Amino acid sequence: MMDSQLFTTIADLCAHAAPSGSESVIEPVLRKYVEAYASEVWVDSLGTLIARHHGSGPHILLTAHVDEPGLMAIDITDDGFLRVVPIGALDASQFVDRQIRWTNGVLGLVGAADSADRADLSYDDLYVDIGAASKDEAAGRVAIGTGGVLLAGVTELGKDRLTGRALHNRVGCAIAISAFEQAAASGHNITVAFTAQHVVGARGVKTAAFALHPDYALVIDGAVAGDLPEGPKSSVRLGHGPAIRLLDSGIIVPVAMKNLLQAAADSTGVNVQYDVGEAVRSDAGTIEATTDGILVGCVTYPVRGAGQLLTTVDLTDAAQTVKLVVSAVAQAAQLKTEQI
Repeated sequence: MMDSQLFTTIADLCAHAAPSGSESVIEPVLRKYVEAYASEVWVDSLGTLIARHHGSGPHILLTAHVDEPGLMAIDITDDGFLRVVPIGALDASQFVDRQIRWTNGVLGLVGAADSADRADLSYDDLYVDIGAASKDEAAGRVAIGTGGVLLAGVTELGKDRLTGRALHNRVGCAIAISAFEQAAASGHNITVAFTAQHVVGARGVKTAAFALHPDYALVIDGAVAGDLPEGPKSSVRLGHGPAIRLLDSGIIVPVAMKNLLQAAADSTGVNVQYDVGEAVRSDAGTIEATTDGILVGCVTYPVRGAGQLLTTVDLTDAAQTVKLVVSAVAQAAQLKTEQI
């Protein structure tokens, strides 16, 4: 049965267009979920929203990046069409003939020059029609520097499955919200950071981890699911539970943190998978190398189509990920820092 609270939170978060650099759009939504459980809430200079609960035990940091890939308007033609560049690593072909929503709510349709080779498109070939008849009219509706995202909502896709835009990593944010609420209610010394500018280089998590310097951290992110026909190489499967990341291109997760997560899964009966993401990069490596080093683990949920504009997730996986994270926090809270 679909977890109605998680679904509501995920759909609420995905309803907001927040490409990297425009995280302020979604900040009030995040704040309303965490402020009742936090001792203090603030937004740092890079746009990361941080909620801290001053409890007992070692200081535990949960992170989930809140931004998403998209487009930025960089020029306007005399006829009122917008020229764009990518925010994040997306092929130009993914946007052609698709509607987008700018962060100010204006809608547009992405097109490509007739002379362009559709098999080898660049962003120089793209334009966005926002219905303007002139450069001045377009500039009055969408200023240069405005970000935009694909216009798409969240749709139920069979039992417990969701498909849509920004699920990776708004699902991670919803998991972090639920885990933070439960950990704070239990009196743990817990912080959650919804990190900014992940898709352009894990920038927000670097400054947040430096400022907070927790005893240890748990990153919540999506894992590439390998269960699509002729899909990517991965043993992670949708609907088979959360995964413990062992490594990605930025980190080999410390054995102590892997063991902590395994013990948390065993103690709660959560079935876990193992995620080896050599072709992807989470925020974990950035956290680990901050200040004099921070012990960090990474918990992931399976994502079909990871890295694309539309992805598919399983809500049961998300609910089990919450359970795993809450258990890991509770176990680590009983340890002295030097024991972890």
